[in-house]
Amino acid sequence: MPFTVLILGGYGFFGQRLAKRLAADATLHVVLAGRNLTAAQSLVDRLQTSNGARMSATFVDVTDRELSATLRRIAAQVVVHTGGPYQGQGYHVAEACIAAGAHYLDLADARDFVTGIGVLDARAKEHDVLVLTGASTLPALSSAVVDEISKDLRRVDAIDIGISPGNRTDRGLATCARS
Repeated sequence: MPFTVLILGGYGFFGQRLAKRLAADATLHVVLAGRNLTAAQSLVDRLQTSNGARMSATFVDVTDRELSATLRRIAAQVVVHTGGPYQGQGYHVAEACIAAGAHYLDLADARDFVTGIGVLDARAKEHDVLVLTGASTLPALSSAVVDEISKDLRRVDAIDIGISPGNRTDRGLATCARS
């Protein structure tokens, strides 16, 4: 039975990039999901290869009150939430993942969202699942750079980080929203 990874928003800018990488791994079943089943299936059709991952598309509405039941039906071991912007979002998706017994990962860079997710830690541990947020350029990679360049310093008083999308990056709401 293959390891199943569900990518919520898997046909969007960042989800698509992840889907392309995972499609090359024959040990995976990659499920692209969101509210636009046509877009998800279209990407699956383009990425499906004879030697790559098994891929499929499905409709998932992250605002659905029965999201945990949907996740159980899909039976993903890992759910990657790429559907930003995360500013103003609650933790409904992560909570549904915990209830379904699936590990949760997101690409959030919204400060309040990232720093507040610790409220789910005890419940995640109780269900033996990982809840990981901020696996994006900012804060994940920027924090790694700060850790590296400050490792020999006794004290850091302030850090200002600025990041902007590349020239070919889609400038959708998730890319441009302020934290």
